[in-house]
Amino acid sequence: MHLHVKTLPLLLILSSCNYFFTPDVNWGDRERMNNQDAKSFEMFYQGNLNPPIIVENDYKEYLKLMKDPEYADLKDKLVKYFGYNYQLWTYYFMDMDGDKIYDWQWNDDKKIFIAIDQDIDNDGIDNIFDEDPYNSFILNNDSDNDNIPNHLDWDLNNDNISDVKNVSNNMAALQKTVFESVDIIAVNQDTLHNARTIKTFYEVIKLGYGEVLGNNNGKFPEVKYLVAQKGKENSRVLAWFRGISKMITIEDLGREEGTNEVFPGITPLPFYATIIHELAHAHQKHIKNRDQKDTTFIEFLGHSWNESSYKGKTRSEWNDLLDAEIDNAIDNYKESDNITDINYCIDLKSKTIIYAETKVAKKNNIISKYSLKSPNEYYAESVATYVMKLILEKRFIHLRQESKVRVMKKLRKKILLATKLGVDNLRSEGISFIEKELKLNEKLFFNRHYKHKNGLYGRWERKQ
Repeated sequence: MHLHVKTLPLLLILSSCNYFFTPDVNWGDRERMNNQDAKSFEMFYQGNLNPPIIVENDYKEYLKLMKDPEYADLKDKLVKYFGYNYQLWTYYFMDMDGDKIYDWQWNDDKKIFIAIDQDIDNDGIDNIFDEDPYNSFILNNDSDNDNIPNHLDWDLNNDNISDVKNVSNNMAALQKTVFESVDIIAVNQDTLHNARTIKTFYEVIKLGYGEVLGNNNGKFPEVKYLVAQKGKENSRVLAWFRGISKMITIEDLGREEGTNEVFPGITPLPFYATIIHELAHAHQKHIKNRDQKDTTFIEFLGHSWNESSYKGKTRSEWNDLLDAEIDNAIDNYKESDNITDINYCIDLKSKTIIYAETKVAKKNNIISKYSLKSPNEYYAESVATYVMKLILEKRFIHLRQESKVRVMKKLRKKILLATKLGVDNLRSEGISFIEKELKLNEKLFFNRHYKHKNGLYGRWERKQ
């Protein structure tokens, strides 16, 4: 429903949780919020203009309504979130363009508004691509006609020199390469990308999802943006996929450097696994849209999952079983001092628990603890696991059997410790389904003759 202020009370009576606040004003003419209040809103890109202010005349009728005892719980929620900042109260229900889509959703974890409406001013341009997301009369500028608007373009005149502070020439070139190749644009949201993570993302999408690109005119459906975002303090998140925005976000931890025994370079292996995982979420959404049915669930996940449980047990019940086995292994080790009682599921050197190596996990095809969160997370973890499984099998295919077994065992342990993925726990239905979609076993190979500039040999490639 679309209502103006004067009809808002009727809608509130009809529904306590599904109503819109749409003052009849020209938002393009409004002054903008100060920077302090604007911190309550997610940035679309670095330097985007602040949202328009809300004035007293917009919300005075609304505030009268909040005095009604019937809405005491709602008022308490608003006070909890925003104190008595009535501008922010109003944005909680805002629909600026009257398209019956909420503009924002409050994320109480991050303490910011997240955009729900991907085109807040209804001018046909995504918020991220829009030079002014709140003003439908602003037209984007594109100085070099490369289809990247100036406010996102790191090389404004296409001279191979970065025009953005703290963005290197290499990063500017990578932005252009990724956009021209797979139609995904790297965006600095509230912090900066680095060249390494963009390059890694590009490598993963070309190698792991080349079949998807080939079937969709070189594009990756359901992903339009690769954004750099500050991580929440003490967060362990590397990256995540937001389907509504067609966006993969890389957070601070994803830009850390480290060692990597599987891929060249200094991108830590968990980041590779994470990007594979997040692209799998987008691919799963594409499959559902493509087939007009939940093919992934029908052909793979439905063998073990219903909506709330995996193989008849909740996530909490499985976690209890996994923890109980770990605790029992520790107790046995304390009593016997026999390292075999504990070494199969705990790496003593790094003091890391490997849940995927427990008897419970192996018997029940539990790929990782995180895979038990939901069917969709199980699928995304399955794709990442399958890639790691193939890498393990194909990396040393040229060696004699005895040498191959030895180095594979060593690499398998490193993959387990880095990614927590049980490469041997994937079910046959998952292997068949993923291979049918991505053709990784058929086309992925390690070219050990390729020579890098630093003199090292070998890289992963995909057959055409």
